[in-house]
Amino acid sequence: MAAPLDPDRIFCVVPARSGSTRVRDKNLALVGGSSLLERAVRVARAAVGRVYVSTDSERYAEIARRAGADVPALRPAALASSDVPMDPVVAHALGAWGGRSSELVLVVQPTAPFTTVDDLVAVVDAYDDAPGAASAVTAVTVPPTTAFTLVSGPDGTGVPVAPSLFDRRTQDVPPLANATGAAFVAPAARVAAGGPLVEPPIALAFVDPTRAIDVDDEDDLARAQELAS
Repeated sequence: MAAPLDPDRIFCVVPARSGSTRVRDKNLALVGGSSLLERAVRVARAAVGRVYVSTDSERYAEIARRAGADVPALRPAALASSDVPMDPVVAHALGAWGGRSSELVLVVQPTAPFTTVDDLVAVVDAYDDAPGAASAVTAVTVPPTTAFTLVSGPDGTGVPVAPSLFDRRTQDVPPLANATGAAFVAPAARVAAGGPLVEPPIALAFVDPTRAIDVDDEDDLARAQELAS
């Protein structure tokens, strides 16, 4: 059966750095009998038909290839440290592996183990259905009280994250959402040229919050493993 998304239009990449500070070899952690990396490759391949993995590890690369991904080469060492943001990693993949001719880039994160094919189709559809959107992300709704979140300073005081909403009544707060970190869509040319992957206005593809787990630490991993069991 053909993939629902067009690989000639969409360059799909899974970023999978080998280092991890909170969970050792996090992208190889097992959830439901498969590693996070394998799960991401398989769902991306089912959605797009072709997926590239950007990694700094030959071990990761071999696992990705066995799962069905293309790994033409390892990413440069300069893009492999923990403080490197995602944007230049994706830009490198686009430039090095022929993605500049694609219309869109779709980034699928291994740390979101319950992403589905429908989620990936939905985030592309969200971008397509919002003519003014500069990017699209998977998202979940959050309570209106989130509008009253404070940033705590070193002196013990706090300032509102969203000053324009802070004085509103709860019932007057507009619908709010958080990006899940599972998938991102952007124009390939912008990202390849060094522009941001995520830029407002951002189209939102809402996913089931019970599946919106982003594995950042051991507690997240345990929760994902429990849900998959």
